[in-house]
Amino acid sequence: RFYAWYGDPQPGIDADALAAIAANLDGLEHLSRERVGQELLKLFAAPDPFAAVAVMARTGVLNTVLPGASETPLGPLLEHESSLNLPPDPLRRLAAIGVFDGGALRFSKAQKKRLEQYQTLISDPMPLPEVAYRHGADMARDVLVLRAVTFGAPLDTSVLRPIEKAAKARFPVAAKDLKDRYEGPALGEALRRLESDWIASGFTLDKATLLDRSRNA
Repeated sequence: RFYAWYGDPQPGIDADALAAIAANLDGLEHLSRERVGQELLKLFAAPDPFAAVAVMARTGVLNTVLPGASETPLGPLLEHESSLNLPPDPLRRLAAIGVFDGGALRFSKAQKKRLEQYQTLISDPMPLPEVAYRHGADMARDVLVLRAVTFGAPLDTSVLRPIEKAAKARFPVAAKDLKDRYEGPALGEALRRLESDWIASGFTLDKATLLDRSRNA
């Protein structure tokens, strides 16, 4: 963590120190998971933690504290963050290297929930504007870069403007607008159907058009 924040990348980390770390990995088992989790959050919040994480991988530390994690996606992620001017975010970066179990690291409920959302939305076919509408623009931008590094795809910046638009969109139909025609579960289903049509339209259908659709359904 100190190297990630303050280290000089030119000489790198002392070779004897790295050898000592690799020879004493068992000592990590004596640290509390809460301590490990907090140190990881601080490390991954550094402006550029790639060199430190690569050293962790080379010495065996990364696999010891984060089994199954890979440092490989972190480099492309940092490039995407820079191109989009995204601020450093340790949870986004942990998700990129394959860490989604916040409970194992004693993260807060909010942090665990966000990692779980990342895990779901990376593989979910939900379009990014809909992600922005349901979860906010920040989450949609995070999912944009996480999908790119996870699937080795180019970064599609053309979706950024639709994300901003969708995050501000408000569904114009409320339950009270349909109570003269629906009730109970049918009311909820009618609302979901109209909302789906509205999202598919790029959030452009107005209230009158949507209500006409409900009458003709």
